Amino acid sequence: GATDENDQPASFSNFGHRVDVYAPGVNVLSTNWPGNNAYTSANGTSFASPEVAGIVGLMMSKHPDWPLKFITQQIINTCDNVVRPSDRFHFWGRVNAARALGTPTLPGLAVQSYTANGVKNGLIDTVGTVTNLSVVFKNYIGNGQNIVATLLTIGGVSVDLAQQQIGSLNTGEVRQLNYTLRRNAQFSNGSLPLYFAVTDGASYTDTLLLLVPMKSQQGYVFVDSLDGYCTSVKQVSADIAWVTNGFDNGTNFLSYFEVESGFSWNSAQQANTQTTAPWCVEAVDDAIAWFGTASRNGRLHANVLNTPDQGATWNTVDVAAITPYINSIHFTSPMNGMFIGDPRSGNWGIGVTNDGGATWKANSLTSSALAGELGWKNSISWVRRNGWFGTNKGDIYRSTDGGARWKASQVSAINVVGVGFDDDSLHGIAVCKPAAKTLLATVTGTSAIFRSSDGGATWVAATLPSVTTVPSDVKFVPGIHVAYLTTNNGVYRSTDFGATWNAAGVPASWSGADATISIASNTTQYVATAASMTGTISLTGPMPPIEAVALPAQTGSIELLQNRPNPATLKTSISFSTTHAEHIKLTLYDALGRQIIMLLDQNVEPGMHSISLATSGLVSGAYEYVLETASGVRLARKLTIVN
Repeated sequence: GATDENDQPASFSNFGHRVDVYAPGVNVLSTNWPGNNAYTSANGTSFASPEVAGIVGLMMSKHPDWPLKFITQQIINTCDNVVRPSDRFHFWGRVNAARALGTPTLPGLAVQSYTANGVKNGLIDTVGTVTNLSVVFKNYIGNGQNIVATLLTIGGVSVDLAQQQIGSLNTGEVRQLNYTLRRNAQFSNGSLPLYFAVTDGASYTDTLLLLVPMKSQQGYVFVDSLDGYCTSVKQVSADIAWVTNGFDNGTNFLSYFEVESGFSWNSAQQANTQTTAPWCVEAVDDAIAWFGTASRNGRLHANVLNTPDQGATWNTVDVAAITPYINSIHFTSPMNGMFIGDPRSGNWGIGVTNDGGATWKANSLTSSALAGELGWKNSISWVRRNGWFGTNKGDIYRSTDGGARWKASQVSAINVVGVGFDDDSLHGIAVCKPAAKTLLATVTGTSAIFRSSDGGATWVAATLPSVTTVPSDVKFVPGIHVAYLTTNNGVYRSTDFGATWNAAGVPASWSGADATISIASNTTQYVATAASMTGTISLTGPMPPIEAVALPAQTGSIELLQNRPNPATLKTSISFSTTHAEHIKLTLYDALGRQIIMLLDQNVEPGMHSISLATSGLVSGAYEYVLETASGVRLARKLTIVN
């Protein structure tokens, strides 16, 4: 970690159990290249790290026979406890080279081995069972007295007798402690990190890490993972997804699609000289995709990059005249699309294209933004022609005409970083969190969840999964009214439109902080892929029969019935009823939201009506039929075609 001139953590530095020590990393005076005998001051853990490496070099010169564990433990033991003296388990201390080179006066413990249910290097058992864990600690350095070990609180697992006495432990001695673990449904697979805080109550303090594999949890399938700084993901279908991977020093686009041997990631590297990364992605299949970039430090323009062939060739369009920062891109067909960007000259930077992204023009109907108002990348949701996006001012903008016009509603918090709507276009969830739009800006805001049942016109506060939850994104599974929420504590699932949440199975090693999520489905399963700074995960689940999960599609005196038969082969019938004369539009859309057939567009009399749909010329797959009235009623149901 990095500290400032006051020995406090730098605003950009990580902290916690995985940060062993701190070193100065703010306003560090260094030579400047090209130098001309000049100096510069700079910031970063990249300055703190070589300072610690220098201490390691000095210690290896003095103690060439010491194993690496001795060296690292001696540096930790001799840190000055000045960073956060009352919370050293999380913040450790700032290194002291002179003390590190001195004679060891403190112990240095490490986990030597473990058994689970009597099996060496065994597994933590599944939900509903108990795991008896035996851990052997060894002291590698100086003699220790009155040592206590505490197994720190673990999300997803409860522990009996978390704090236990080790007592006296001389150099080279070992001691075994026994724990009883009870696992809940938090994780699907991976290794559970167990942290043991050890101290002698005086000068010696350390936290030891033990990774214990877990038996795979039934009900969730971990598809694949991709390491790296993943900034956005688009799940095109149950078989196809795109994810952006990169940072300011390069651009790396990756395409994900199914092959006969299973799921695997395939690189679609974009070769250019720009030092800018993509922040959002849109795609229609495994070949055609678009990516949005941003102006960085006033030296690069916002661009839309498009590949028509899985990254073999690329087209780049400068859209800086419309927006400085593209937050999301949405295409209703390979030719027609829209991006939502930060404001330009007081109006939201909204661009439209009708030629596949070859050219972009500003939306003809301008939408003004509040002073200082900015959007969040990937804080967007589309259901057919209905769209919603969130801002740093707590606004949620809604469009009901495909993005031509936008109207704002507001929640009682700022930083709406994620928005998701069910395919009924009525039930939505928005999430807020403490955040800053730029890297070094002051973090503001609080964690919150809001729900809407009227299409986003009004919002009410909902309960977070836990008091420590920091949400980052939320999306619905099409067709089954299930929502997934990404948080710092993992992924959660709701079946009641966000009123309550249950932990979903994810790998224990994956962090959901700042993650974005995208979901798609077919007739048998859905796939939810989440991307974060620690990589990606994909979860799958079954799609139940549509009739068993469909909500009643009725509003007042109008009712839309489930088509029969469903799934449909060759032909099917769609029925609706109304108690009064009404102008009715009935439209069939494909899984990408593209209009396929206008089934009805006329005035109808009161009563039951039935429309016959011939499906023989349609591709097998999932569809949706939507009923709209002149009075503003909108109803929808799912339809499956098998030809």
